Amino acid sequence: MSTLAAQPAIVPALRGGRGPAAPTHLVPTRRARLLMTLPAVAAMVLAIAALVLGVGPGAAIAGGGADTLVVQVEAGDTLWAYAEEYAPEGMTASQFVHEVQQLNNLPTARLTAGQTLELPVAEDAGH
Repeated sequence: MSTLAAQPAIVPALRGGRGPAAPTHLVPTRRARLLMTLPAVAAMVLAIAALVLGVGPGAAIAGGGADTLVVQVEAGDTLWAYAEEYAPEGMTASQFVHEVQQLNNLPTARLTAGQTLELPVAEDAGH
């Protein structure tokens, strides 16, 4: 028959006989810090890539299911007039003006004669 040896119990160190030692703060390892920051860095990289590549709310109209028409602005032309003539079905004039501003990096809706613009139009539009 075998005998079992009794193991001594692990008892926390006492500080001056007043109780257990104060808990220590855990410090994450280098690997843990890397694993905590990796998702945030990946999200930022994806967001920057989306901005650079032009993927966003306006990209659906410009790239998917629609074409662009290049026009040269003449004296007296306005984005609102272009909206009445070229806006795809289902798009309001305000949405069209905003889309043209985004496509052409225009800070305002003001146009200059001789300026070249890209306009979003439906694929079947025969202008």
